[in-house]
Amino acid sequence: PVCSAGVLQPYKSKVVCEEERMRLSCKRGMQIAVYSAMFGRTQQGALECPTYHRRAPSVDCQSAVALQVLTSRCQGKQRCLVPASTHDFGEPCYPGTRKYLSVIYTCGKYSTNTQYEI
Repeated sequence: PVCSAGVLQPYKSKVVCEEERMRLSCKRGMQIAVYSAMFGRTQQGALECPTYHRRAPSVDCQSAVALQVLTSRCQGKQRCLVPASTHDFGEPCYPGTRKYLSVIYTCGKYSTNTQYEI
């Protein structure tokens, strides 16, 4: 958890399948702080957005720009909407691999020097 203005803020985790849109939001007066982001597929995430083909190989493939994309679109905002698409994140996997976007974030208050208050 992150401490913001003296209040412990829990991390939030969200997952959406490819071609869906991820919505992140915080209460009024709070801003999004992205902790991690992954677009692609991992072996640990086998249950997330099941593949279309039962015999699809178990793969680990992740976009190198996922955290950068989420940070540029959401960091410091009260809410944001990001499509989980190869148009935005590139194609990190073999063609036909069903991907998902996974994000961990919290809500905090920015101080004037853009550092989070702890």
